[in-house]
Amino acid sequence: MVTGNRVLPSSLFKKEFHLTADNEQEDTGTNDVTSFIDISRFGIQVLKLNTAFKAIEFVSFLFPYSGTDSVWSSRIENLHSTSEFNNLLADTKRRYSVRTAQVTFIPKALYNADKKAEIFNSLFNSVKGNSIDFQNLANSEMVGLFSVPEILKTLTTGAVTNSFCSWMDTLEMAAKFARATLVIEEREFALVIIKDGQLKFCNWFSYSKNDDVLYFLMATLENLKILHSEIEISLGGMITKGDDLHFSISKYLGNISFLKKPTNLTYSYSFNQLADHKFPFILATACA
Repeated sequence: MVTGNRVLPSSLFKKEFHLTADNEQEDTGTNDVTSFIDISRFGIQVLKLNTAFKAIEFVSFLFPYSGTDSVWSSRIENLHSTSEFNNLLADTKRRYSVRTAQVTFIPKALYNADKKAEIFNSLFNSVKGNSIDFQNLANSEMVGLFSVPEILKTLTTGAVTNSFCSWMDTLEMAAKFARATLVIEEREFALVIIKDGQLKFCNWFSYSKNDDVLYFLMATLENLKILHSEIEISLGGMITKGDDLHFSISKYLGNISFLKKPTNLTYSYSFNQLADHKFPFILATACA
């Protein structure tokens, strides 16, 4: 990848896949295409929608996990400076979102905009220059607080949303059984538990092996006094039916399913190559 006169190390950025439009007409700027750019600590995904709310193109770039905000910002900036990335976004409107484990939810009745930084910093270490933003959840009485890397202020003048918050807003609260949803990312996973129409638990955990995921899941269910026979499990992200993690969970819990793509979008034929459950956050953001 080339940026200006610099050549970026080929090992730093990797294109995981590139799903293309069905035909040339869908892929033209005359269709008023919007690019949704979701930024995690290990990569950037770009999803393009046309005015008919059809997902016509999807690209995933990976880079080494960014443990600090300074490294993360540097990698975001470097990828944005490449000709390949700029050509990808050319002639499209851009909407940015971030997703990290550093997000918290508070009841709307208790939310005070003047204290959002104080609340966030009491839980996480925010880097100087980063902004603390909020996102109202339309389908529940909660507000999400999250940090936006400083570099994004130079890349967009628009609002930066949080894709995890957008995804949380899509969860069905009413269900016959308690439901636990796990979304597996690199080094981290989200666990959300809903019971009796209420959010009972929401947290991100760090993990290094499959046993960690199972341990945190089972310990959380035990703490909430939810029996294994009374819970539905939904899985998303970096997990595949029959892999070691799926097998480990299915040894102890029987009612397991995988997340589905949102039905309020349509998809180019190439999206059939993409497992429905792998990228729930950016798809939820595109639907918001």
